[in-house]
Amino acid sequence: MAYDGCYHQRCDNLGNVDRTALDRNSDAIAWVTASYAISTEDVNGVPPRAARAKAVKAAQTKSAQTKSARAAAPTHDDHEVVS
Repeated sequence: MAYDGCYHQRCDNLGNVDRTALDRNSDAIAWVTASYAISTEDVNGVPPRAARAKAVKAAQTKSAQTKSARAAAPTHDDHEVVS
């Protein structure tokens, strides 16, 4: 069943356009386009470049802190082994 009796007929013209539906769908398309322009994380799981850079920097800082903490910790070689 066709929603528009003039669909692909001689009487099909711009007067048949549902302006409310066109407005709502245009707004939806604009919102999605703007959202994906900001970040595609919801779609592919990859955060924006700034968030990735921040995560990498945090991981590097944590790694450096862990290494310095290990270097400062006393070793167990200093203890005498009792048999």
